[in-house]
Amino acid sequence: MQDYEFKDILNDLISDKKLSKSEIARQLGMSYKRLDNYTKGKFNPNLEGAIILANYFKCSLDFLLALSDKNNYNKEIKFKPNFDKRYEKLRKSIDCSHYKLCEILDMDINTKRDWEKGKIPVLSSLIKLAKYFDVSLDYMVTGEE
Repeated sequence: MQDYEFKDILNDLISDKKLSKSEIARQLGMSYKRLDNYTKGKFNPNLEGAIILANYFKCSLDFLLALSDKNNYNKEIKFKPNFDKRYEKLRKSIDCSHYKLCEILDMDINTKRDWEKGKIPVLSSLIKLAKYFDVSLDYMVTGEE
């Protein structure tokens, strides 16, 4: 799916719904302008917005964000707490320090401390980690395959 982007997937999903963007925005509880900006590629959603869209369209986060061409949606996506524990498990499985991983992925070294305090990771960090660990974005968010 290298040529396909989030905006392309979203436009296809909207087209498949056979509803107007304004009706879909209303159902999602977001402004028409926000949804329109997504469909034009002006910006991408944050994690919360991506989860709302994925659940509405019944698609996996990986599919929605054009990280996979397979839609493996099987139930409602909810961010599962204790992300720091999932991260640590994955990091230890490759025997790599947090410092080294942040260096490799160009991430802020302080992110781990934020995650330990329960802060939800930003979507761009989750995508980098999912790609690096070769796991789905849905796994990074929910802890479930």
